Amino acid sequence: MCLGVYGRVLSLREDAAMVDLGGGVVKEVMIGVEELEPGDYVVVHAGIIVSKLSRGEFLHVLANIKESAESLQASGGIPRESLDEILRRVEYLSSLLETHQPAKT
Repeated sequence: MCLGVYGRVLSLREDAAMVDLGGGVVKEVMIGVEELEPGDYVVVHAGIIVSKLSRGEFLHVLANIKESAESLQASGGIPRESLDEILRRVEYLSSLLETHQPAKT
């Protein structure tokens, strides 16, 4: 199974971007998509940005992660501590939506 990590682009330089992945994790990753700008929401896999998400898509993904984690914890699939960590990260990534307002066109 392949997992992508969600985050927001902080800055760009040539073929790399600094991405805030939540939980205090900021990483430099390779850019694998076109037309990327600081503030964009992205999916990172294996150190490469593989997808760019709209604000709405990013919000939808976070809601799905939260719902899935709560369901897993309720069924005994993950311990409460894991749920708490997931919810902290979702809350942090949600705060990125509040601090970044897309440019008006």
